[in-house]
Amino acid sequence: MKRYRFRLESVLRARRAQEDMARQDLARANRTLQAANDHHEAELSRYRAVPLPSGVVDLATAASERLHTELVAAAVHEAGLRREDLAVAAAVQQAAWREAAQRVAALERLDDRRRAGHALDVSRAEAAEVDDLVTSRFVPEERGGSRGWPARAVGRARVAEVAGSAEVAGSAGVAGSAGVAGSAGSAGSAGVAGSAGSDGSAGVAERTGSTDWTGDRR
Repeated sequence: MKRYRFRLESVLRARRAQEDMARQDLARANRTLQAANDHHEAELSRYRAVPLPSGVVDLATAASERLHTELVAAAVHEAGLRREDLAVAAAVQQAAWREAAQRVAALERLDDRRRAGHALDVSRAEAAEVDDLVTSRFVPEERGGSRGWPARAVGRARVAEVAGSAEVAGSAGVAGSAGVAGSAGSAGSAGVAGSAGSDGSAGVAERTGSTDWTGDRR
């Protein structure tokens, strides 16, 4: 089976690059917003530090102090407006980064599902290959006798069966030969005994008869 390769890998790389750019833009917007917040706080501090008029002063001094206070207040207002604008920009950048991250996450989940499916297919193919290998080492029922017996086991069983038959046949042959030999021995003994008996009896009788006949003659 071929090695796994995500078909949308190029799209995923592009989406990740877009996410990195959106993250950098968001970080830049957050830094700018933080600087605007610091500037606004500084202007507020300067505005609070403006001394209030006290006592009786001339018109020129009063006009100068009023102008200074108005300038500081305008700076605070401008810093506040800039801070608001930068906060909106940072929110836009955050939404863009979140959308880019979601697109990347969707492709990554798709990659994970396809990778898991490919791994499952590989494991199934390997299991099927192992099953085929094991099955090929077994003899079918109509050829090997018992189903599921390995060919070597069947061969050894047949050899043992043939050897057992030959041993039984050899034992029967030996027993038969012994029986035949026994019968021949008995027959031979009887024949010998018969011959001895006949010859002995005849000899004795003949010799006795001869003695008697000789006695009679005498």
